[in-house]
Amino acid sequence: MTAAEIVSNACKQSGLVEDGTITSIVTTLGIGSLSIGGGITADAGTVPATAAEIGLAILNRWYHYAWQRYPHRDIKIANAVVQVPAGSEAVELPAEMDGIRSVRMGGAALLPLSEIREADFAAVYADAPGTPVAYVQLADGVTDGVPPQPVRRIRLAPLPVAPLTLHVNGLKRFAPLGAADMPLLPKFEAALFYYVLSELCGYTKDAVQQKSALALAVDHFDNALNCETGGDACDDVCVPLQSFANG
Repeated sequence: MTAAEIVSNACKQSGLVEDGTITSIVTTLGIGSLSIGGGITADAGTVPATAAEIGLAILNRWYHYAWQRYPHRDIKIANAVVQVPAGSEAVELPAEMDGIRSVRMGGAALLPLSEIREADFAAVYADAPGTPVAYVQLADGVTDGVPPQPVRRIRLAPLPVAPLTLHVNGLKRFAPLGAADMPLLPKFEAALFYYVLSELCGYTKDAVQQKSALALAVDHFDNALNCETGGDACDDVCVPLQSFANG
């Protein structure tokens, strides 16, 4: 289902639809200052634009939570090929890539190191070129108006003495859903629906359905996690919460 369909179903289940009267949605939401178009001219049974906007924001918040909770098969990028010139101090990974699962050079895996300690690993971090044996994550940098993003730039250590080819296995970068988009985590659609429904029921003051929907959301979320396999292989996923440059 698209994001709009998930939100529409949740709005209808919670009762956030027009009934043809001027007070229908504003009264139901319990927010007197909320401006929702349509009013008495709206067709009965339609989801008001503001209710749909609220629902989409809720959906994206839980979608982001699911995205970060586990490296699902649906968001993995397998073996992106990156060409590295000799002497490169920074290697830019593909724009669609987020977290790094592994970096390989030929048949050998490069070790991920969390920080540069020249005093402890002088031979590895020397400026003199050599054969890379490890990589260090670098900050993406700060961009005005863009939320902090996980790091996807690396430095090889030592710097490559000759051009080489890297095979990088990673995770796709998160992007919020638009109304017409379909979640890239299809197993979580039911959980997302119930999370949205639960929060919308808070607007309608239906505590019983809110509690029931939240319990179902948790159950479906756990079931979706349990459907994933290969958890042991994902233990070494390196996904910083945000760029070092953004704190």
